[in-house]
This record gives sequence, C-alpha cells and structure tokens, in this order.
Amino acid sequence: MDRSGAQAPRWANVVHVNSWFPLQFLPQSLPMIVTIHHNVHDSSLKSHLSLSQRIYHRYWIKRVEARLLDRAIRIVAVSRFTAASVARTFGVQRMHVIYNGIRLDGPYQPEGHRCPRDPFRLIYVGNCSKRKGVDLLGPIMRELGKNFELRYTVGLRRKTIPQLPNNCVPLKKSSSTEDVARALRQSDAMLFPSRMEGFGLAPLEAMACGLPVVAARSSALPQVIEHGVTGVLCPQDDTYAFVEAVRQLAENPNLWCLMGREARLRAERLFDLKQMIDLYVELYRASISNDFSACPSLGSGR
Repeated sequence: MDRSGAQAPRWANVVHVNSWFPLQFLPQSLPMIVTIHHNVHDSSLKSHLSLSQRIYHRYWIKRVEARLLDRAIRIVAVSRFTAASVARTFGVQRMHVIYNGIRLDGPYQPEGHRCPRDPFRLIYVGNCSKRKGVDLLGPIMRELGKNFELRYTVGLRRKTIPQLPNNCVPLKKSSSTEDVARALRQSDAMLFPSRMEGFGLAPLEAMACGLPVVAARSSALPQVIEHGVTGVLCPQDDTYAFVEAVRQLAENPNLWCLMGREARLRAERLFDLKQMIDLYVELYRASISNDFSACPSLGSGR
C-alpha cells in the first residue's frame, strides 16, 4: 500500500465503509459509499462528552469524515435525524436514508401471550453514559417503588451506574446476541431515557421481542418508536413523565399487550435486516452503473 490508498482486490467493484474509516487505507479506484451511524459533532451532544472526547472528535474524526464525505459517490444515514444533523455539520444535502435492520427470524422473538409480571419488569440495555440518560434510571426507579424492577446492562465501558435503588438488578455481562434477546424476552418493557441516538438499535431489539418501549422524545428515537402505538415517548429528562408512562403500561394489561404486538409488527414492517440488505444492494448496483433512479429516495427512509 502507498499513500494513494490500498490496492483493491480484483473481484471488488465498490467499497462501503463507515464514516470514521481513514481514507488513506481505502482503494482510490473504486466508487465509495459511506454510512453515517451517528453524528458526534451535533451541538446537542457536546454537553454529554468529556473534554478529551470533544478534542478527539473535532481534530481527528471530523477531518476523517470530511475527507470521506467529499470522496463518496453516495452517503447513507441510518435515520432522518442523523441525515439532518450531518447536513448541518458538513453541508451535505444529498443523502440516502436506510434504516438499520435486525434478523427477525433469529433470537429476537416475542414470547407467547402472557400477562405483565409482578413486579413489573423493565430492562435497560446500553452503555453507562450521561448521553444514554443513565443518571435518570435511579430517580425513575426510586419513584416507581417496590412493584417495579429494572434489570440493566452497563455496556462496553463496564462502569457502575451510581445511586440505584434496591429494585435495580445488574444483568450478567455478555456479548452474546442470544443472551441479550433472552433478557429482553424475560422483561415486560424497555426503559430507554437516552438523550441522543443516531438510530436506536436497543429499542428496535426490544420491539422485535414484543416489548413496548418507554423512551425520550429525542433525536432519532421517534423514527423507531411510534408514540402511543409501540410505546410511549416522554419529554427528555422528565422523570415523572417516564414514571407515569411505565405505570400506565403496568396498570393496563390490554394496552401493554396491544403495544407489544404493534411493536413487533412495526419491526417487521420497517426494520427487517433483509429489507436493509436489499436497499444496500440497490445502492451498490447503482454506484457501479452510475444510475440511481431506482435507489431509496434521497433524504427519506423506506
């Protein structure tokens, strides 16, 4: 390899990378598609990042992404929110939106018809960070009290969530998809107070398992969760709104059951991995032929 880029394999005719991949390690002779999963430069994210993170993003990642976006023949965002955020940061307007997908014939399956557990069991899946809203878990669960239980993960950073009451139980750390899916199936609803998501994969996994999701009405989450249908979207940082939404689900089994069923149906309709793959294949073909007339609409998800 020289500074002009890596040597492309003879069988390759398109290169597809995420937006953090340094351009110098990529072949320059092939059309390039870049997917952006999360815009770390969004102004609303700054207060949730450490000084070292802000420096790293500004002086390294932003330069890497700018070069890639300038070189790309097509740019994909995983949500309309992310597409709009990237447009504000980089001035890029022509983007495809292709939602992330998961295998709906795999471990993410709903259980058979049942009633909510006693105590009503919530689950949080995600990293231990302020951006994810983990500082709200304690106040929410303290207000809900003994008739509610939260099982939670701490993600890859392996930190302890501070000041959690006794009705919160940590899940055994595991990177296994089967273990995560099992924990979801053994829960009644997902609690997800995240302040910033480029997409919202954890809520999608919960929905695929037939769980209503109680989440913040922020960033990309309203594009995954349909308020009042597949879950409840609460004002960001409003502890009592989260508490009331969870209580509403626990006290209304028919509503809980209906939302869980609708959650699975929404996952099947919009977020099937097969659909995501088909849309990317269309984009690959168009990149090779330079004919994008049959591709996903620019600036809108499908």
